Amino acid sequence: MINVGCDSSVFQTFLERTNDINIDELTIKEAREIALLFSGKDVQSHSFEVGRNYIIRTLSYHYTGRLAAVTGSDIVLSDAAWVADSFTHTGRWSEALKTGTLSEVEPFPDAAIINRSVIVDSSLWGHDLPRETK
Repeated sequence: MINVGCDSSVFQTFLERTNDINIDELTIKEAREIALLFSGKDVQSHSFEVGRNYIIRTLSYHYTGRLAAVTGSDIVLSDAAWVADSFTHTGRWSEALKTGTLSEVEPFPDAAIINRSVIVDSSLWGHDLPRETK
């Protein structure tokens, strides 16, 4: 298999079936895959929805924010806050998800960038994003 530096099985299949790329024979899907290769955007898939509010649990911290971007290596949260509450002293994770109550919050002044490799899990946050320190 030819390595083109991406996970594009469609493009790999196309390259394997021909030595010469004839643009007139490209399918729309193949053309989109090729365009992604040159766009500078990461083609890695994910389950996040840009524009939605999330609470993110990482290996050691929790964050809330509105998902602004997803790359192959990280996510960007706008209106982000570090949730200092570990949920061990003040309540349960499920209660925080249900009620939106967080006891210790430190908002970021700008966006937060979180490496995707440290994300344990995430959930949509159906509450106002915390913007006050408490």
